Amino acid sequence: SRRMENELLLENISEQVKVFYVEKVLGKLKTEDCELLRCYFGNDMSLQKTAQQMFLHKNSLQYRLNHIWKISGYNPRGFRDAVVLYEAVKMQAST
Repeated sequence: SRRMENELLLENISEQVKVFYVEKVLGKLKTEDCELLRCYFGNDMSLQKTAQQMFLHKNSLQYRLNHIWKISGYNPRGFRDAVVLYEAVKMQAST
């Protein structure tokens, strides 16, 4: 499965590299920002589903995603940046 392929990659990265990567990508974000990203990626980047699950108005969610972009330098709504954020959130959960 696709999830298994991603897990295989993450398993082969040293803990030291994971910690460095997570700190570099997510270090300036608050815990609630990372929780929002987990929810957002868990809902396949659907604004509507994420807003419903987080009990947020869609505009509030967009504001928070823009805030994450401003703070981290990575845009959660852009494909390449979302991949970086997704991998960091997954690594954070596995350390």
